[in-house]
Amino acid sequence: MNHYPRHIGDYLKKTLGLSMRQDGAYNRMMDLYYTEEKPLPLVRVDLYDSLRCRDKADRDAVEHCLRKFFTETSAGFVNDRCEEELTKYHERSESAKRSISARWDKRNTNELISNDERNTNVSQSNAERNTSHKPVASSQEPITIKTKSTSGALKPNGSAASHAAAGQATRLSEDWRLPPDWKQWAIDAHALEPERVVRISLAFRDFWIGKPGSGGTKLNWQATWRNWVRKEVGDV
Repeated sequence: MNHYPRHIGDYLKKTLGLSMRQDGAYNRMMDLYYTEEKPLPLVRVDLYDSLRCRDKADRDAVEHCLRKFFTETSAGFVNDRCEEELTKYHERSESAKRSISARWDKRNTNELISNDERNTNVSQSNAERNTSHKPVASSQEPITIKTKSTSGALKPNGSAASHAAAGQATRLSEDWRLPPDWKQWAIDAHALEPERVVRISLAFRDFWIGKPGSGGTKLNWQATWRNWVRKEVGDV
């Protein structure tokens, strides 16, 4: 992620009590979070090195921001606002990819239709020229005009492979992030705080990504998420 929205009013309100050094540390921490697109590392040496801390004062500023703006989880130090913006960013990226793919599919389909119509017109033109000629001598074999058939030249959207994949269990993607509607369901159905839902989703992702073999595959990941949340809150 090369850029992210910065709402000045929200930022100033949230960071009002920070010193200049702490403010600089917090900005570097957010830059690292968005650049790596994942929580900050738990190992302090790695974190300090990534943030280019030079002395104890720098490290103290980082520690202050960790306590104030981040939640420690098994996946790293999580910032809710960063997670929210990353989720939106990935949704926009996927939407753009689908749009580009749809445009190319339409263009390729139009080219196939155009080429097929061109070939058919050429064949029909040749047939008309041949039928306008005088009949050949009876000693010659009759001329047979073959036209290119257009039946079956195009197939409807969707390949056999995509239909074959339907109903098959899949693994959770390595870069999976909690969709907004899944998050909202957990908040509405179980009155959970957004921060807790984020922590639950990180544990959910780590568990299923690390589960080996067929035991780590599911037919319906949204239903799996709902069951996971119910167990987490004891509503089973």
